[in-house]
Amino acid sequence: MQETIASKIEKFYGKNIEDILSEDRFKKVSGIEVSAILSKETGINISRTSILRLTDKYNIKFIGHISKPRIIQKIENFYGKNIFDILSEDRFKKISGKTISKIISEESKILISSGTILKYAKIQDIHFVGTTKGIRHLVIEPALEYFYKKSTKDILLEDRFLGMGGREVFEILKKETGFNFSQTSIFRVAARHGVYFNTGERPYDKEEVEQIIEEYNKGFCITAISKMFNRNRKYVTKYLKLNGIDIRIRKYKLNENLFEKIDSEEKAYWLGFIVADGNIMCHGKRDRNPYSYRLTIALQLGDIEHLEKFKKFLETDNRIFKYKSDGHDMCSIRINCKKMANDFIKLGVMENKCFKVKPMLQGDTNERHYYRGLIDGDGCIYRSNNQGGISLTGNQFILPGFVDFFKRSGITVENQIYKKAKSYTVDFGGNRRFIETASILYDDSNIYLDRKKKLFEKIRIEYKNNNPIYYTSVDEFKNIVLSAKTGKEAADKLKVGKTCLSSFMRKYNVSRSKEKLYKITIEEFKKSMLNTRTAKEMCEDLNISKTSLHRLMTKFDIFRGQEPSRITKEMFVEAMQNSKTKVEVAKKLKVSKTYVWRLMKKHNYFEGCGSKYLITEGNNLSLESKS
Repeated sequence: MQETIASKIEKFYGKNIEDILSEDRFKKVSGIEVSAILSKETGINISRTSILRLTDKYNIKFIGHISKPRIIQKIENFYGKNIFDILSEDRFKKISGKTISKIISEESKILISSGTILKYAKIQDIHFVGTTKGIRHLVIEPALEYFYKKSTKDILLEDRFLGMGGREVFEILKKETGFNFSQTSIFRVAARHGVYFNTGERPYDKEEVEQIIEEYNKGFCITAISKMFNRNRKYVTKYLKLNGIDIRIRKYKLNENLFEKIDSEEKAYWLGFIVADGNIMCHGKRDRNPYSYRLTIALQLGDIEHLEKFKKFLETDNRIFKYKSDGHDMCSIRINCKKMANDFIKLGVMENKCFKVKPMLQGDTNERHYYRGLIDGDGCIYRSNNQGGISLTGNQFILPGFVDFFKRSGITVENQIYKKAKSYTVDFGGNRRFIETASILYDDSNIYLDRKKKLFEKIRIEYKNNNPIYYTSVDEFKNIVLSAKTGKEAADKLKVGKTCLSSFMRKYNVSRSKEKLYKITIEEFKKSMLNTRTAKEMCEDLNISKTSLHRLMTKFDIFRGQEPSRITKEMFVEAMQNSKTKVEVAKKLKVSKTYVWRLMKKHNYFEGCGSKYLITEGNNLSLESKS
């Protein structure tokens, strides 16, 4: 279709279509006006789209679509000429677009904005300069390019400016162009293009620049090199860029390779802490701006020491900011580093990570350190009704991984994950469960949030003092149980009930009968029986309970009812005759009262002994004549 129209136009004018569209009369009109003119002259119905397609093919450009044709038409009618001819007048060469809009508005009584004036001026590369206050640096650039017919960077890098100071360059440009701009504006334009002027102290030295490049490639920073050669930092930066050296943008020390690989406790902990409390900013559209790649951690001012730990870990001398937010004292650290930000993205820590980040280091030896970082950031260690607890808030991916970690660590987990608004929460409550989970995270660790670790230790110590059985080793448990005379005594020492004690005895495979009673030999048992007069005294002598004593009697088939060989009939009769009560008899013979009755029955003392009968009245004994 286009070729047919082009051939018709070429046939009508007798020359090439490219030459037709490049005629001077079409330079200051739009594409729709060109199509209207050609249609009128040739009698061919030519659309604006067809003309624009042909111009794209031959790289010919017309004026863009006029956004305010009525205003422009009124102004053109008032002055009797094209808007571009109006703006090109000599009287407008050294004034700003804002001033021009005021002049045109006053003369034509038509209100036109400075933005409209600058828009049409830009179409035909018509550049204005500023007022006596100077031109903004954003206007200087097109003005310089219009005057010198080349790019601003090429102008500033001309050989004649080599080694000059900024003021000298400014004076030369101002003198040549006649533009009224400030020295500061020149500096700003130069900085935008990475061009820095010499301080003027010493002229340019090629050999020195080569040495600067060599030192920079060795790893020295710009500040160190500027001190080394006694040069301004801008001078060093300028000649590094002119020689094609990529500038390492770093204002402070930083080990930017720390998160390439997570292979230590500290790396895993800080990764978890950043997942919880960090903020990653990466804007690809501003790739050349180092501030587009930023890690920020903000904490309450009371935790500023934790940020100092982070600074030490990063090997940085970056400052920590203190500020107020919603009436709260806060502190934060900001790390601008593209390399580190990209490492975090590779690990799965991205912008707006809250609802997208997933568990990391699963099954790794440093996994517990990662989750400790999460707890210190987004978790909570609390105490309620004398019960400790630990909770974590996160998304639907993090919390199942957190629970699974404790399951793999041998902790029975029955907790449910609860949804709270847009996030999720899991809670490990109860002193025993809390201490088990927190111990896995915090024991034998080198990096943690101090206030949370202190609260955990406080709860654990109080619980240990009130429940020593849970913190007693197997050997200590055995010693306490076996050294106690009774199970109740052992339970009292361990501050538990007898039922709880029995469960721990089964858990540790400890038996008082096996471990203690069976160590008593029959000789020891007989000796104790001979040296004691009651079962109670015998229990105290052997340090066992009455139940255990009966077990030993059954084992050795020896009972206190059997006569000890040491008590003869004569000894018994003598004791009976010289005593008034059974208690006195028992004390003399070192036996119990019950055993005295057994001896009386054995020796038939009731039948009579000589001319005496034994008459009992309660605990009293009396000897009376036989009737």
